[in-house]
Amino acid sequence: MQHLLLFLLLVGRAAAQKVAVIGAGVAGASAAHFLRQELPNAEISVFERDQLGGRARELHFGGLALELGASIIWEKNFLMRDLAAAAGLEREQPSAGEGPGLFAVYDGRELVFAESPWRILTLIRMLWRYWLGWFTFRRAPAQMFDQFQGIYTLLDQGRAFDSPAELLRAVGLYDLTQQSMFEWLRNNMGTGVDLLASELIAGVNRCNYNQGNLELNALAGMVSMLPATAPSVFRIKGGNGLLPPALLEAANASVRCPAPVGLIRRLSDGSFAVHAAPPTPGSEPDQGMPQQPDGGLQGEETTVRPASPDVAAAAAGQPLGTFDAVIIATPLEGSGIELAGFEPPHIPARKFRQTVTTFVRGLVRASYFGLDEMIYSTVLVADGAGVPWSGLGLAGHTTGEGGTPVNATIWKLFSREPLPHAWLSMMFERDYEVVGVHAWSSPGAYPAFDPPEDYGPFKLADGLFHAAALENAVSAMEIAAIEGRLAAQMAATHVRAVRRGCTAGEAAVAGRAAAAAVTSKGDGVLAASGGLREGEQAEGRLASGAAAAA
Repeated sequence: MQHLLLFLLLVGRAAAQKVAVIGAGVAGASAAHFLRQELPNAEISVFERDQLGGRARELHFGGLALELGASIIWEKNFLMRDLAAAAGLEREQPSAGEGPGLFAVYDGRELVFAESPWRILTLIRMLWRYWLGWFTFRRAPAQMFDQFQGIYTLLDQGRAFDSPAELLRAVGLYDLTQQSMFEWLRNNMGTGVDLLASELIAGVNRCNYNQGNLELNALAGMVSMLPATAPSVFRIKGGNGLLPPALLEAANASVRCPAPVGLIRRLSDGSFAVHAAPPTPGSEPDQGMPQQPDGGLQGEETTVRPASPDVAAAAAGQPLGTFDAVIIATPLEGSGIELAGFEPPHIPARKFRQTVTTFVRGLVRASYFGLDEMIYSTVLVADGAGVPWSGLGLAGHTTGEGGTPVNATIWKLFSREPLPHAWLSMMFERDYEVVGVHAWSSPGAYPAFDPPEDYGPFKLADGLFHAAALENAVSAMEIAAIEGRLAAQMAATHVRAVRRGCTAGEAAVAGRAAAAAVTSKGDGVLAASGGLREGEQAEGRLASGAAAAA
């Protein structure tokens, strides 16, 4: 009888493991997926304030799934590939309008560089305008990625890191985030690549991040250039926004959406009480119904401080539950989440960059670019162009569903602010139609990079983790997946430590010691990490594949 009671007690304790994930984008879905692997019996609750998918979202029009956010995924984004397979989703090559096609660079007056259908002619043009600069530069992103692969090694080892700086130092990439892309190019390649930097490199980076070489840190700039220097990309069949809901379902997570969180309070026993944000006047109270998948600088500079009793009380709506660990898988900036019951660590102020995505049905006015015929599927914008848009790309051709004209051409533009009618009238023929506009704000599409970058911690308290702290090093779906996995491993370590009766700090120390022992057995794990995925070489010519960093 005693053995039976002990067995029931142990089963009950195991079943009582409860982890909350706040945010149902790629980071939150990745966290739920890896939590299920680490804690098979845990109750995983996911709270999303807006829409499943986060910044991976589609506009469905004329038989097309038009990506409002990140459009392409680089072939060597290994976690995204693995997560798509785990979710049972198919990968596909982007359509002719989204993948590699003829591209050009516009300086506000004319096309200063244009790709040719003939590869040899493109090569001659490249040498004529940039000499050997491009061929020298393209080695740098590849070398960066060799080091970046060390992160996968560290994750496989179960290594924990309190901060992004600690993680980046472990793989030798921290220094790239302490200088701008412009500074790196000048320091490493001299003034001979200034024209290349201000036209081609700046054009790709503006298209991806709506920011130039002076604004981007060098790591973000290098990651941005990867699909251009080694073009091989894919997307999720049906839209990248399908990935987070499918992953959450596969992880058997309990999902509530819309369910904005207003307060996370640490209790005296070390657990966390999570409260919904109070309903605003005129809003409907959250009923906890699961949501089905569907297809300028923002905010003040803020740092996270412990909420005063009055603020905490005001932020506390209905209780959502008490949890052994909580993962905040959304930027704290603009989230409206208050923290109480502990003294948060220092979190540097961070702003985000608004990006507006506009879809236009119609024909590009060739004369706007000084052409007789528009033959380019992507136009990048050079530094100093003086235009309000940062990238133009052919998104596809409609199939004529729902009264839409058959084979109508859909174009996608990125900008910092909504584009005025006057500009669109100059760029498109008279019968154009704006079919969709989405402003990524609150907090924004990506951080407003500001090298040298300063980072908040992954670990906010024992049992509370922030899976968006790495984003101001580089913002991409693969980074979000990495953050989700890292937070899940740290949360699982904490939960297991609490169940064993030791502190999370003791468990983390033991984990770091074990991982260090593994590392010291060889000549250095990170030195060999580039061979982890050997044989998977991306080849091809320079792609337009810049249309939203993946």
